[in-house]
Amino acid sequence: MIRPLIGVVAALAFSLASVAANGVELQPKPKAGTQVHYLMTSRHAETQKYAAAPDEPLQEMKLTRTSEAGMELRCREVKADGSAVFEWTLMYVALAGEGDMPMDYDSRDPAHRDSPIGYMFEQLLNQPATVTVDASGKVTDYKDPASVGGGPIRYFMESLLSKEAFQRLGLVAMAGAPVDAGVGATWSVTEPVDLSEGLGTMLVTSHYQFQEIKEGGKTAEIAVQGTLSMKKPESAPDAASATQPSMVIDQGETSGKSLWDCAAGQLLSSEARTMLVATATGSFGKVDFQQTATTQVKRTTLEEFHRALKKPTPTSQPAAETQPG
Repeated sequence: MIRPLIGVVAALAFSLASVAANGVELQPKPKAGTQVHYLMTSRHAETQKYAAAPDEPLQEMKLTRTSEAGMELRCREVKADGSAVFEWTLMYVALAGEGDMPMDYDSRDPAHRDSPIGYMFEQLLNQPATVTVDASGKVTDYKDPASVGGGPIRYFMESLLSKEAFQRLGLVAMAGAPVDAGVGATWSVTEPVDLSEGLGTMLVTSHYQFQEIKEGGKTAEIAVQGTLSMKKPESAPDAASATQPSMVIDQGETSGKSLWDCAAGQLLSSEARTMLVATATGSFGKVDFQQTATTQVKRTTLEEFHRALKKPTPTSQPAAETQPG
């Protein structure tokens, strides 16, 4: 079995860039002391068929996972060159999994805090990461929360609290569009994603279209369609490399839409969908899998965010000890 692959790429459909269109700018406009709150929800479904050895029968594993997270983004400093320093904090997270990898965890439920997963999330929750961006919004420096160690927590950080996650979510910047693009303009961006298990590098190629300016120029809407493919090796494979882990993508697609607050210079909302059908081989054997993921991000008011922080959980049972592998 290999762990889910597209959780860290589903949000790539959120990446856009600095754009000036008919007097409307899609550029970051940080102000020291301001704070913004976002809610992120996602759903991941996966089916894996695998065999540890060629002569063994195929086994099937199915899992479905939903997650919800609340994030705070505080601008700590804006420098003379236009760069800015942010504190990015994961305030709460809730995870629910069904199938062969059950999970039930909500950091807002006291009954879950003493579970194995709860101990790991204590390293992330309410502990700010420090993110420095240049005037265009590109990340130039990222520091993990001081409390973060190693081990399984790194799995969760890939999609929730990491330099790569910050860039993909596009909360303060967008990347790749022509400077003077107007409504109807299109452009493309290719992002590399290094896969786990030594499987290689996936390329996420996104094709954007500036669709509409709304609310008298206050909001810009940009849509995206994309493909997933494997990066070709730089040299021809030899006999030794035939035994190395590898992945073949049969079908990989992404799509989504983002709304940008032009006046505030920050993301208003976004949604993305990803589908991947592929085969991976390595020391774990051969795995055929199909994965789908949807992710939504929405900026909220402080009042809405406080309500989310106090949201009651469906159960008060301790979280399952099963951890993603």
